[in-house]
Amino acid sequence: MMRARQRSSLRWASLLMPLLLLAGNLGQASPGAAAGPGSRLIEAVTPLAGRFLVASPQMVDPNFSETVIYMVEHSERGAMGLVINRPLGLAPLGRLLEKLDGQAVASDQEIRIYAGGPVEPGRGFVLHSSDGAPDGGGPDGADLAVTGNLRVLRALADGEGPAQAIFLFGYAGWGPGQLEAEIAQGAWDIIAPDAALVFDEPDDSRWKRALARHGVEL
Repeated sequence: MMRARQRSSLRWASLLMPLLLLAGNLGQASPGAAAGPGSRLIEAVTPLAGRFLVASPQMVDPNFSETVIYMVEHSERGAMGLVINRPLGLAPLGRLLEKLDGQAVASDQEIRIYAGGPVEPGRGFVLHSSDGAPDGGGPDGADLAVTGNLRVLRALADGEGPAQAIFLFGYAGWGPGQLEAEIAQGAWDIIAPDAALVFDEPDDSRWKRALARHGVEL
């Protein structure tokens, strides 16, 4: 997998880590291709941005076993997405913003933190409901949007901004044609976007619920 470009990412990890009491680590292992047995034809030309990738039960890469990924970019140049079911803990938004820009913010709000993928774990992303997006939504009208603008966190700290949001370190990246090959080999299933899967479904059942939506029984 490549270090996929992401224009809206923030290099926040070095500032935030002292704030977090994490239940695990950020998974510094290098990403690798994940593929299961079998073969399956897909519409490789269909952009996947705004959809979810769901790791199949045959996934062999430990970085992505039992993961659900929100796809942010997908083109002939490659793809990138954010793992939405690897929780790390909670961070208080007031102290978070103080560390980021040096300005103290009085806020009791907290934000959930996730390991978004093994590529560039020093980059930060906010995945939030589309009501906080400048253009009103994500790719193809998805009810989700990704941003790296601090204004989103400030608005959340003030009790405004998007109704729901999570913060993620790192991302998953694929080179040209790599994701299409993994899907054809059975490593991933694809489901339609659903904000409830990100914000309402418990972390420990998110993968199974996503599989069930695709009609896979364990």
